Amino acid sequence: MKMFNEATNNFVKNWILPKGFQDIIVNLLYTRRNKNREHLYLLEENKKIKDIYKGKRCFIIGNGPSLKHQDLNKLEGEYTFAVSHFFMTDLFTKINPFGYVVADPALFDDSDFAIEWLTKLDQQCKNQSFFFPINAVQTIQKYNMFQNRRVYYLDMSSQFDEDTSKFDIDLTKKIPSAQTVIIMVIMIAAYMGFKEIYLIGCDSDWAKYPSSRGYLPHFYNEDDKVTKPKICPRKDWKYEDVLNAALIIFKSYRLLGNKLQEKDTKIYNATGESFLDMFERINYESIWNDHI
Repeated sequence: MKMFNEATNNFVKNWILPKGFQDIIVNLLYTRRNKNREHLYLLEENKKIKDIYKGKRCFIIGNGPSLKHQDLNKLEGEYTFAVSHFFMTDLFTKINPFGYVVADPALFDDSDFAIEWLTKLDQQCKNQSFFFPINAVQTIQKYNMFQNRRVYYLDMSSQFDEDTSKFDIDLTKKIPSAQTVIIMVIMIAAYMGFKEIYLIGCDSDWAKYPSSRGYLPHFYNEDDKVTKPKICPRKDWKYEDVLNAALIIFKSYRLLGNKLQEKDTKIYNATGESFLDMFERINYESIWNDHI
C-alpha cells in the first residue's frame, strides 16, 4: 500500500500537475494535515477532565432576564458555568464561575470586535477553565491569548439524531453541533461527570419576541455600553426564522436530555418562567432545602 501511494504521488507530481502548482498543492496538503493533527491532539487533551467531578452537581448560568429575580448568593461554593457576555457584568466577580463557555463563531472570527472581546475575557478571567469550539484555535493562537490557562476545545461537527445510539458526548471525538451555548455546556458538564445539572437564567423564550429579529433581552442592562453586546441583531429575520431556529434548538435539547437520561444524568430546569419543558422543573430556592 505504501509503495502504491508513493507511485500515485509521483504520477500526480510528474504528469498531471503543471510545474508551479505542485508546491501549492503540497503546501495545502501539509497545512491541512498538520491542522488535523493539532485538532486531534487538542481533543485528546479532554481526557484529562473525563469524569473528574463524577457524582457531583453543577449550575449552568444563562443570561436570560429571569436571572435578575434569583438569589445568586446561594451559588457560593457550588460548581458553576457562565457563558458568553457574563464576564462583563457585575455578577461575574461575585459568582466567580468555575467554568466559562463561549460558542458564538462571531466571537472568534478575527474581527476587531472579536479580538477586543476575547482580550477582555482573557484579562477579566483569572482562574476559570475555558471551553471553546475547535475552530477558535487559529484566532486564539494568532494573538497569543489564554496563555498558561486551562483551555479545552470541542469539535461540534456531528449532529443529534432521534436514534440516540448514533451520537455520543465524548469530548475527545466529534460531538453534536450546539445551536445555543447552553447545550454546549450541558455536554461539557455531563462529560466531566456531573450527575445533577441545574439550569438557571435559561429562559429560552425567543418566540415571545418576534420583533427582536434574533436580538433578545438579557438579565443585564441592554443600554449599558459596557455590557451591551456589539454583535448586530439579525435584522433580516422574519418571525418564521425565529420559530425555525427555536424548533432546532428545542429538538436538540430534547435529544440531549434523552441521551443523558440513559447515562443516569439528571437535568433540572430551575429557571422559573423558562420555555424549556423537556426537563424536570424545580423551584430554585428548594434546591438547597432538598440537600440539607
